[in-house]
Amino acid sequence: MGRVNETLLKQLIELPAPSGSEWLFQQKWMSLVKPYADEVVVLDRALGNCAAVLNKGGLPKIMFSAHSDEVRMVVGSIAENGFIFLKNDEGIDLSLVPGREVWIINLKNELIRGVIGRWATHLEGIIFKQEDSDARKIHEYWIDIGVKNGIEIRQRGIEEGCPVIFSSGYHKLNAGFYYGRNLDNRAGVYVLVEMLKTLYKTRDRLKAEVWIVSTVQEESSDTMPVKIAAEVIKPDVGIIIDTEEACDYPAFDDLDRDYYGNVKLEEGPVLRRGLSINPTVSDLLKKIAKKFNIPHRIGAVARSEGAVTEASYLAIAGLGIPVGEVLIPIRYMHSPYQLGAFDDLYQTKKLLTCFTRALNSKTILGYK
Repeated sequence: MGRVNETLLKQLIELPAPSGSEWLFQQKWMSLVKPYADEVVVLDRALGNCAAVLNKGGLPKIMFSAHSDEVRMVVGSIAENGFIFLKNDEGIDLSLVPGREVWIINLKNELIRGVIGRWATHLEGIIFKQEDSDARKIHEYWIDIGVKNGIEIRQRGIEEGCPVIFSSGYHKLNAGFYYGRNLDNRAGVYVLVEMLKTLYKTRDRLKAEVWIVSTVQEESSDTMPVKIAAEVIKPDVGIIIDTEEACDYPAFDDLDRDYYGNVKLEEGPVLRRGLSINPTVSDLLKKIAKKFNIPHRIGAVARSEGAVTEASYLAIAGLGIPVGEVLIPIRYMHSPYQLGAFDDLYQTKKLLTCFTRALNSKTILGYK
């Protein structure tokens, strides 16, 4: 297993960045990458995509992108009796909501701790019809912050629209595993920061102009702000770094595992092929992985499986960009406790570093 910077990983995971409210995280991200870049910039004032560039003026110009945001709920309404009701506009499984500790990010960007209420089990058939007991709606859950009325809630800087996230932070397990609430996609953000640091230390070997981008609102936007970032940078090639659900746990039977590509932890990144992915880019990624003995899998992209990701929007930015996509396996995506393997972080960073060093002014990616 390769070395992982746990201090940085913990820092990135524990910083909150609910989708649509990423700015505090972005400011910290810029301070982390600034020592290893020629320049750090805010790419757009409207949404807050941020980027760092190394070896400015090199060829080709490559853009690596990982979204900074995490899934969230929001304060939907504040009741006069001192409870907060929720709205959910993203991919959080509502069966995971009751009984959880959460953070509400108030108007001053302070973290207000609360718990999501859960009636006692023996009252289930009394409060709700028994046949409906496993099918709660989001508006049937509430946050309790321990106050007497709605006025006290508002005095704490909470109002409708404030984001709500699970409170779980970074935890290390034995045997090379770790977990936290937002490995999707802090794992990808971590890999790009570590890649930039490695490239900076050996920049004399670098021919390409390298951009790493921390994008926003991937979890909630229908427009994918990565497209805006790309239209500012105008790269020759783009690589999206994100996460992929592993299928190496008991919920999957053998047929399911085969169908979903048998993705496992500690077997390296998934290199996607198919929709929006340029084959010259995916072929070079695969070639580099084989050359440097980096474990990996090939993953198919199909629109029928909801495969419209940041890669789909990056590919159509400007006049079109040849795009590749590299995914880090994790378990339990969009849950309060997403689990990953240190070695997959290391192998993904190694792949992207070797890929970048292989690029020069004669590299042709895309259709010619």
